[in-house]
Amino acid sequence: MNRKRVVSKLAGCLAVMLVTLAANCPPSQEAVVINYEQFGACNGYRETTGPGGSGPHHDVLAGPKAAFVVFRILTFNNPNATSFNYDPERIHILGTTPQEFVDSGLTLATFVNVRRSAPASVPKGKSGHDGYAVIRATTADVNGAAEAFRTNYLLQYERAAGDPPVLMTKVPWTPPPPNAPVTENCLALPWLR
Repeated sequence: MNRKRVVSKLAGCLAVMLVTLAANCPPSQEAVVINYEQFGACNGYRETTGPGGSGPHHDVLAGPKAAFVVFRILTFNNPNATSFNYDPERIHILGTTPQEFVDSGLTLATFVNVRRSAPASVPKGKSGHDGYAVIRATTADVNGAAEAFRTNYLLQYERAAGDPPVLMTKVPWTPPPPNAPVTENCLALPWLR
């Protein structure tokens, strides 16, 4: 068999393999974009129960060498024909080991009467969300809020099976000036209601 015939047969086999592979692969999906901003950091808050806070008090603390870092999930952009099932508990701080995820069980957003980021079915197109998400982040400083307040955190979304790619896009963040006061009490953050 001459060389041209071998190359021709190989090219034909390769073409058949590519067509078969393409026919069996699901269509590719574009990335869903989630826009967010870093809102603040704090060490904890006092939770009260009962009307007007008259009931028992309970301190919710991040603990030493940790802080609650608050993010605001602003918008979604889903370019795909199918809905995207958003779950805030799949969001984590990029580059931490172990990974530090959003904790929807924290009552902070509910307690200060703002909308917390909640699971949603995101249809095709651009849509607003405007919900707060809180992550307990580990710090080197015993006063976690002092360090977290000045740290630029980037987020990543851990996809579930069948999810399209997800791109977390952060609103530009400006670090606070060196003499800016640290907000240790989460209830004192300038919440947007």
